[in-house]
Amino acid sequence: MDSNEPTRQQLLREVADLRRQLADLAQAGSQNGEQVDEELRQGEHRFRMVLENSRDLLYQFNLQTGTYDYMSPSLKALVGIEVQDYIDGGIELAVSLLHPDDRVRMQEHIAHLLAGTLEEGMNPTLEYRFKHATKGWRWFSDNRTVVY
Repeated sequence: MDSNEPTRQQLLREVADLRRQLADLAQAGSQNGEQVDEELRQGEHRFRMVLENSRDLLYQFNLQTGTYDYMSPSLKALVGIEVQDYIDGGIELAVSLLHPDDRVRMQEHIAHLLAGTLEEGMNPTLEYRFKHATKGWRWFSDNRTVVY
């Protein structure tokens, strides 16, 4: 045996050390993962608090399904309709609540959105009247962003 070659005992100690290092790394990774998960939960909580307490009406409309994926709770104060009722009513309910003078223009815009045929340079801000359940017509300024 060459005197430079490690002995069996030395190799076993080295393997044991490597196992300890691997266990330490796994534990650190687990703790780090838990920390990342907690930071993500806190960030989601902060984001949800902003959405739920904003007086602006924020929503996500799915162009592929033609349905609302999200509608902020401010809808109740602004339109007088419960969020779930509005989501369940979908685009048909939304169109029915538009002022008759705004309906055709908005329907055309919605049709372009659903067909994916928005022209370059199209103004993303639309102003229209929407009927509140008990307080009559209200003006809205809707600034849309299409996210692909």
